[in-house]
Amino acid sequence: MKNRRLTRIGMGLALAIAPLVAVAQPAEAGADKYFCAELGGIYRTFARTPRGNVPMISWVSNTNPEWPSRRRCIEVSKRFERYYDNGMRYLGTGIVNNESVLCAVRQQGNACNEDNLLVTLSPGMDRHQAAQRLLDMRGLAAGRTLELNGEQVARTVNGEIYYNIDQWLNQMPAEEATLTPEGE
Repeated sequence: MKNRRLTRIGMGLALAIAPLVAVAQPAEAGADKYFCAELGGIYRTFARTPRGNVPMISWVSNTNPEWPSRRRCIEVSKRFERYYDNGMRYLGTGIVNNESVLCAVRQQGNACNEDNLLVTLSPGMDRHQAAQRLLDMRGLAAGRTLELNGEQVARTVNGEIYYNIDQWLNQMPAEEATLTPEGE
């Protein structure tokens, strides 16, 4: 009888404390790693890192009225998140349906396809240059190889370029402004 009473008291305390523990968790603990936010009048895809939010892609052109900057930013940020959650840590270049694309892959050398598509590029746009510009790969654009911990940030395999997103995020500066995610 005494054990039952102690068990009930223990369960009651656990139930009373649980909401307090949940409230004490940081607001960002369950937040997505990738998100879209507006900064300086431009929609951008950001990645949350321990150092802060790192801007990845600036959505500046509105060439397709069906896909304005805000909508593209939100959709591509969701794709980054989905692929990240599925272990895809490389951004690759490729061709899908005869169009140049950027995609997310698990390993360097994996091909782009409809299941890992991040962004379809404008007709005539060079996918390698687009990836460098989108990710602001200053060192690669200048012809230098960037390395961290002995692993290259970018590598060419079978004519396509693959970027190690985790390595890239570790070297890019974080944004200090407070950001409000779009579309949530």
